Amino acid sequence: MAGALHYLGCIIAVFAVFGTMVTLIHHEWKHTSDINSPGHLQSIHMDEGLWIRCTYPAPGLVQCDTFGKSMFTLPGELHAQRAMMILSQICAFTGLVICLFSLPCTTVDPKLRLGRLAGCLLVVAGILCLIPVSMYAADVVRDFRSPIEKDFKYTFGPTLYIGWLSAALSILSGIIIGFCARDLVDFESDAYMEKTAYI
Repeated sequence: MAGALHYLGCIIAVFAVFGTMVTLIHHEWKHTSDINSPGHLQSIHMDEGLWIRCTYPAPGLVQCDTFGKSMFTLPGELHAQRAMMILSQICAFTGLVICLFSLPCTTVDPKLRLGRLAGCLLVVAGILCLIPVSMYAADVVRDFRSPIEKDFKYTFGPTLYIGWLSAALSILSGIIIGFCARDLVDFESDAYMEKTAYI
């Protein structure tokens, strides 16, 4: 049973890594709300991500830029969100690779430590993804409810939902893999006892 769960954890981790990558690079973290934007601007669609923002002035036309500013003049919060998402991707990918080496079908030792390390990395990756996505979502909600009149009102983009799902999958896979690593203790202990019994 633990072996099947271990494989399941790795499969979930694959989806988590892919989802985290999409969240990191995609630009639809927020997009304009046609309902709440001024009438004369409802035909213009805009969306933003961590790296670029795009404007669709007419059907079939798109203009994208990197916020039109130097990297050093961007808000510190945006830099922190970028850094956490990059670290999340690194941790998730590393955790997946280690998870593959810790599978019961491999001959790599010690599986116990590899399983625990993979589980911890995936949980950390999920948390590192969850924090910036939730921070960004909170900013969108705050700006949407702000009484200050702005040209555009933004709402959640699909990438935020992908980020939340990826974070949940990453944490879930880490818990499953870490849980399955407990059974590797008995396996390794029994194997060790069998080896030493003949010495």
